[in-house]
Amino acid sequence: MAKELLEVNLGTSVIHLVAYALIHCAALLMLSLSALTWPWVLLLFLFQCVFAYFYSKRHIFRLNPASISAVRYYDGQWRINRGGNWILAWPYRQAFVSPLLICFNVRLYRENSNQIASVIIFPDSANPIQIHALRLQLLIDGFMVASENQNRYS
Repeated sequence: MAKELLEVNLGTSVIHLVAYALIHCAALLMLSLSALTWPWVLLLFLFQCVFAYFYSKRHIFRLNPASISAVRYYDGQWRINRGGNWILAWPYRQAFVSPLLICFNVRLYRENSNQIASVIIFPDSANPIQIHALRLQLLIDGFMVASENQNRYS
């Protein structure tokens, strides 16, 4: 069987940005209508805005060096591109895979740490053919192999 490289280069998703903005606006509206005193409302409002800024910088615009900018699968190995470096990774636990959203965690295997990172892919964040191939790979191979070989690289 021929080995084929599957690589999904991620970009900014307008769907993700709009959905996230609507959710945060609803949260801020609920906060403003709550029975809390104004200092608490102001504090929680600022916290919500700071969280929205850092989340959007990392997961939507992918400007943070810790952002995942690409996912690669080749010859049974998963890798993610984080800050320009390809890091060996493995799907971790469960995933949500649908035509509108792919969301899964990966365990990053480095020399001194085993970190968990989240991969969030909307349909407009990459090439549709690449996303479809990734979706199929996750459904067919990714998690069955991950459950059997979870300690393969540790």
